[in-house]
Amino acid sequence: MADIHCPLHEAARISRDGPALRWAGDAFNYYELDRYASGTAHQLHALGLKAGDRIGLTASGSWQSIVAFFGILRLGAVACPLRRGLPPAMVEACLAHVGAAALLAENETPGVSVRHVGVRDVVKTADRPLPALDVLRPELDRDATIVFTSGSSGKPKAVLHTVGNHYYSALGANHNIRVRSKQSWLLSVPFSHVSGIGILYRCLLGGAAIALPAPESSLGDALAQLQPTHLSLVPTQLGRLLREETSTEHLKSVLVGGGPVPAEWMAQAVHRRWPIFCTYGLTEMASQVTTETFGRPVTQRGTAGAVLRHRQLRISEAGEILVRGQTLFKGYVEGDMIHRPLDDEAWFATGDLGTLDEEGLLTVHGRRDLQFVSGGENIQPEAIEAALAAVEGVVMSVVVPVAHAEYGQRPVAFVALADGVVERSQLPSLLRECLPGYMVPDHFLPWPDGLEIGLKIGRSLFVERAAAIMRECGRESV
Repeated sequence: MADIHCPLHEAARISRDGPALRWAGDAFNYYELDRYASGTAHQLHALGLKAGDRIGLTASGSWQSIVAFFGILRLGAVACPLRRGLPPAMVEACLAHVGAAALLAENETPGVSVRHVGVRDVVKTADRPLPALDVLRPELDRDATIVFTSGSSGKPKAVLHTVGNHYYSALGANHNIRVRSKQSWLLSVPFSHVSGIGILYRCLLGGAAIALPAPESSLGDALAQLQPTHLSLVPTQLGRLLREETSTEHLKSVLVGGGPVPAEWMAQAVHRRWPIFCTYGLTEMASQVTTETFGRPVTQRGTAGAVLRHRQLRISEAGEILVRGQTLFKGYVEGDMIHRPLDDEAWFATGDLGTLDEEGLLTVHGRRDLQFVSGGENIQPEAIEAALAAVEGVVMSVVVPVAHAEYGQRPVAFVALADGVVERSQLPSLLRECLPGYMVPDHFLPWPDGLEIGLKIGRSLFVERAAAIMRECGRESV
């Protein structure tokens, strides 16, 4: 199997003094980051951890957690980043599912049975040669990361990526939207998500800096403080940024993906001359698959763009998006087994519905398994959520079906609202201005107490909650 030069070590060789990590008040250059990665690998090796081990890591976004991530890879082990704030029971379940040898975390995690290692105890600079030189020429098919994703069903999946998956993902992405030395990309998406890992690799290959926002800082504050040139957002973050009075003159690209972008938001961003680009991707393809390109007229904006290098995409007869290529994951980890559900021609069925126009530009219509029929009409929940997202004061929404005696199923919306901007009672009439009547939810329920408004939604909880509320209320007004 072919190998490559370690992207971090190569960046340190080419851009030795160039900034690699930047955060409030401090920075590492690439030489320093490379030394820290080697030192951390030494510390892990001294603790008895070895190449091939699967190591959990709390992805807090601190500089130490980033160094720990690269240290795991430098050891030749498999990094398994976990979202900060996960309940201990879920951390335990994820680590047990993949047979992790240890958990690196900045704080104690009660109830976790695997070996606990303090991140700050192992993040050290190197003072002697590497434990194994082959980590500087990793094989492309070597296991690199396991990303835990709930998808739309809420059932966790452990997605295994190789060195080559991340390498080719970044290579194709950088060919479309270039990032280079003296530029920086804000880590606005945690690296427990594949899009966050994508930012790390794109910066390594381009010799750019990874800009780390301060904990709990707003997006606007992070932009003002760190002045990054590149930014990745999910639609919810885009909506928040549009509402903030933040200077964006320093931005050379704003990449938006992870769900449908309301047309009104795109129009606002284009009107403000933001360098905004929509993208479509998925965890199984190591982030981006298609992305808009520079130079397209405003009237042709709003699709998910064209297929990037090192990927392939086609639409099945049923309208489902199929993908394959050098970024396609190695498989789902199930204990000691790896399951890779592909057809006879190595296509992976994404579960997403889409169409390609005559220029090869992709439009994504939503999840195939989320679509439901109401009175003979097909309803795609994402289309309703996009319309709700465009309503000022709607922070987050999830639309799910509930059983209905006459129509079979009807949509119900859970909405999180900003204080004093819009009332739930106003939402039906506002949606009727942009949606056909059959798509307007019958009920608008408050966001469940204690449920985090995050980047990825597990819908099964909302389906169960909606059904229970409808039963309790006898489908009367709620």
